[in-house]
Amino acid sequence: MEFAAKTADEYEKMAEKFMYDALPSGVKECRRSDGGIVRFDPATAAFGTMSKERRIYTYMIVLPPYPDGKTAESYYVEACKK
Repeated sequence: MEFAAKTADEYEKMAEKFMYDALPSGVKECRRSDGGIVRFDPATAAFGTMSKERRIYTYMIVLPPYPDGKTAESYYVEACKK
């Protein structure tokens, strides 16, 4: 399991904190054209997405490098364009 969560409930709470709490210092956020929100923490590579209705879809660590040379940050930038 990603992060330090020992259970699915802990993981869910971490995702909720990352996506629902006020934007922490250093964490990047964008709003997609459909109103969804993307967050990325460059310090930890934590990445999350949620709908405009605040339903969390993704919470993970972006683990580069990718074969195409993309970085964790470029993954965030691409996700913002959707």
